[in-house]
Amino acid sequence: LAARDMVDELEIGNAATLDARLFALSHALGEDQRFDNLGTAEDPIWYMRALEPEAVHQRPAVLKTAFRAEGNEQLGITMLELIEELGDELDVLDYATPRERTSFQFQLAFPHLHAGTLPAAPQLLSRLPHSDGAHFPITLVDTSSGQRLQAWAVPAQRYLCGLKEWYTSVGTCVGGQIALKPTEEPGVLEIGVTPVRGKRSEWIRAASVAEGALVMQMQRTTVDIRADRNMLFTVAAPEDIVGLMAATEVASTSLVDLVLAAFQELAKLSSRGIVHAKSIYAAVNCYRRTGCVPVFAELTRRARYDPVGDGFWAYSPDVEDRSYRTPELMRERPLSTRTDLVKDQI
Repeated sequence: LAARDMVDELEIGNAATLDARLFALSHALGEDQRFDNLGTAEDPIWYMRALEPEAVHQRPAVLKTAFRAEGNEQLGITMLELIEELGDELDVLDYATPRERTSFQFQLAFPHLHAGTLPAAPQLLSRLPHSDGAHFPITLVDTSSGQRLQAWAVPAQRYLCGLKEWYTSVGTCVGGQIALKPTEEPGVLEIGVTPVRGKRSEWIRAASVAEGALVMQMQRTTVDIRADRNMLFTVAAPEDIVGLMAATEVASTSLVDLVLAAFQELAKLSSRGIVHAKSIYAAVNCYRRTGCVPVFAELTRRARYDPVGDGFWAYSPDVEDRSYRTPELMRERPLSTRTDLVKDQI
């Protein structure tokens, strides 16, 4: 509520001027930790903190950033489309000029799914009112049911939060595709998923934890919504993944080792031993929160990862220690004699 809407309902020195009563009210609420000012010092709007998601005030542990884009990564042009599809907020550079967009697509990694959050890059935040505020409520309209939901934008953290119940209600999964579109109504966005018609049981990767490492196995299950098949996997025990992320942070495991561990675990599920870049990104995000650019850059610079086309990579132990760190060297890829390799251009 705005302070002006509250002051007439409260008996605060009725003999005093309106400005004095507004000042007294705002001062009292500002000293009370139960209330949060969503407006400005000059025009305060008060909200009960107990009704706000915890992620409004504190970044969830699973979203604690370990690796993000720095701007000097060498990537193949085939990777750029994948980066756009994933929509990870950690891949947006502060000095980059955002491209104008009228709608947004996301493919959820485990940390955002578990935290009930959604990436919010500058292009999206610029379409919202009060985008310079610390946090503010927004309204989401489910495109399937028409239900209006309250969520929160946290520009400093570049995410929307308060989506956990909605994720559960629509059957969202890791790799689930989320569509978001601003409307003409200020602060209102349309949000939706595409339900799977004629659901049937199929073989899908399932993630678990064993002996301090991520384990991937194939299990028969059903998927409720449209998802990117290269990122898709189920998680029966999310808290085990949360624990793995915490342990990996304590161990300060390098991105080099995490990408290798993810690749080797996923390759066991492929008859050809090849793995998609998105699959590796999704798996690494079960160890530490990372953008896709650092993961893709690691694949690109290491000769042991050979691009075989369409976003898939193979492992070549014969060039284990060789790396490419300049555009000139990158153009010489690949070194392997595999017949299914393609050049990854810069």
